[in-house]
Amino acid sequence: MKKVTFILSGDHIDPASRDRGYCVAMELRNYGFSVEVVDSPVLRRSEYTFLSAFDYVKRFTVNIVKKVPLFFRDQEHIYFVQRDFIAGLPGVLNNILGEFITILLLFLSKILLRRKIIFDFDDAIYLGKPLATYLLTKVADVVIVGSHKLKNYAVKLNSAVFLIPTSVNLDRYLEAKLKHKNNSKDEKITIVWIGSQSTLRYLELLIKPILILVRRYPEINIKIIGARNIAEYRTYAPNVLAALDHERIEFVNWDSNTYLSELAQSDIGIAPLSSGEGEEAKCGKKVIEYMGMGIPAVASAVGENNFIVRDGENGFLCRSAKEWIDKISLLVEDKKLREKLGSEGIKTVEYMYSLKRNVKKLAMIINWVLDM
Repeated sequence: MKKVTFILSGDHIDPASRDRGYCVAMELRNYGFSVEVVDSPVLRRSEYTFLSAFDYVKRFTVNIVKKVPLFFRDQEHIYFVQRDFIAGLPGVLNNILGEFITILLLFLSKILLRRKIIFDFDDAIYLGKPLATYLLTKVADVVIVGSHKLKNYAVKLNSAVFLIPTSVNLDRYLEAKLKHKNNSKDEKITIVWIGSQSTLRYLELLIKPILILVRRYPEINIKIIGARNIAEYRTYAPNVLAALDHERIEFVNWDSNTYLSELAQSDIGIAPLSSGEGEEAKCGKKVIEYMGMGIPAVASAVGENNFIVRDGENGFLCRSAKEWIDKISLLVEDKKLREKLGSEGIKTVEYMYSLKRNVKKLAMIINWVLDM
C-alpha cells in the first residue's frame, strides 16, 4: 500500500496544520493511501507566562525525538512536510532553533536516507526561516504552495512546483448553510469576520468603517470569531476589543464544533488585509470560507484575494475605507445582490477551492512522485 506520512508544523488548532494537514490527510485516504499524521504541539502566546523554561525545552525536545525515527522506515514512505519539520517554541526562539533543527532533519532525511519529500507551505515562512525554507524548497521532490506569490518564490528554486489552494470541504459548508436556512427567522443582517488569533490585528483597518456602518444601519450586527476566549482577544487584539465596544458588535469564541454554525448564521463576510510581503503571500482562506458558505465576501484587494474574487461578480474587493463602507452598504441594502454574489461564490469554490477537487490533484502528484 502507498504510504504517506504528514509532518505538520502545528496541531489541530493551528489553521494551516488543520486545513492543509489533517483535512487533506483524511480525504487522501479515499484514494488508496495509508496515511499517518504527526503534528507539533504549538505554544500559544497566551500560554507563555504559564509555562517555565523547562516546559518550553521539554516540548521542543519531545517534538524532535518523535520525528527522527520516522525517516528510518521502509523506502515505500513518502513524507509530506507542511511548512517545516519542527515548531513549538515562541517567537524568535522558534525561528532560530526551528531553522537549525529543520536543516539537520532535512540533511538526515533527504541527503543521507534519500527519502522522497513533498514540501507544502502556505505562508511567507521564508521571512522567519529563510535558510530552512530555501533548502526545503530546493531539495524537495515536489513543492506545493498555496498562493501565486509563493509560487513565484518556489519556481526559482525547484522545477516541480504546484499551486494547490487551501481548500474547504464544500459538502460540510453547504450542509451547515441548509440547516440554518431551514431554521432561521432572524431579520437581522450579520456581518462576520472569522480567522486565527494572529490575524485579528487586521481588523484595526476596519474600525472606522465598522463603527460608521453600525450607526448607519440599525438592522446589522457584527460578529468576530477569532480566539478561543476573551483573554486571547485581549492578548492578540487589545485595540480592536477596546475600539469596537458596542452592543451590536459581538466577540465570539472560536470552537471547532460551532464555527461552521456561526458562519452559516451570517450574511456578509469581511476579510481585511494590510499590504506587505507576508500579506501578499497569504492564501485567502477567509474569502474561500465565506464563499463556501454562500455568503458574499468583501475583501482587501491584496495578494491572493485578487485571484479569488472577481469584483462585483462573486464578491467585492476594497482599496480604501470608503470602498469598504460603500460596498458593504450595497450588500446590506440589497438582499438579491447578497444572494447573487453568494451563489457565484459557491460556484467558485466548487470549481477551484473544494477539498475533493484539490486532494484528487494532490493524489495524482503523490503517485507521480512515488513512480519517480
